[in-house]
Amino acid sequence: MDHPTSAARSSLTPRRTVVAGLATVPLLIGTGAGTAAADPSAPALATGDTELALVTGEMTVTVATSFPRVVRYTHRKSGAVLHGQEDTVTTLVIDGTEVTPSGVTCRRTGHSAVAYVLSFAGGGRIEAEIAADGAVVTFRVTRTVESPDSASAPWRYPGCAW
Repeated sequence: MDHPTSAARSSLTPRRTVVAGLATVPLLIGTGAGTAAADPSAPALATGDTELALVTGEMTVTVATSFPRVVRYTHRKSGAVLHGQEDTVTTLVIDGTEVTPSGVTCRRTGHSAVAYVLSFAGGGRIEAEIAADGAVVTFRVTRTVESPDSASAPWRYPGCAW
């Protein structure tokens, strides 16, 4: 099967890149301290399942504010839509067990970026960011927080389609 080169791809086709998706990375559960990746003076954007638009010159990326997920990508010039995870996601799998965070906050960190803080019982925390640049969207974990007496546990994000 032929695979088009970058030059042969239509400039109207939104592309997406995932830096971290279902990768297993350490989650350190405990009662750690630290600051969020987002500007702490910025107000939290949502407590329910609302949407926020991240806009670049090439596309609009609609993200959920209640939990890190891309709902859809819209190419600004053509209006073409690429659907992401339209169903609400509320859990991660930590060390083989499905876990719902005790709290999730979301803050805009730029015109085309948003940061999330997922807090867990016991004080553990995952900080993550979804950012758009041109036709590329990146999801990355920016920080995990632990206490001195906690242990690492692998986690994954199986309910999310990027």
